[in-house]
Amino acid sequence: MARLPAGWPPTHCDEEATLELSVCEGDLSVEGAKVGAGGYTLVPRGFGCDLGSTGGAQVFVFSNPSMAPSGRE
Repeated sequence: MARLPAGWPPTHCDEEATLELSVCEGDLSVEGAKVGAGGYTLVPRGFGCDLGSTGGAQVFVFSNPSMAPSGRE
């Protein structure tokens, strides 16, 4: 579980693992698109993106280094 403060600026993530993000409360901005409470997003391994939050959020973060998009293993 990650707690993001209100006004958390967009931060570039470029993980060596696939990230699965489930928003429990608040808001998460993924490449400028807002994901609210109950929302889910997946960032494939090796794909960078910008994550941020305007109002703050509690987010379940799952990291899976073995999960890769087809053809990228």
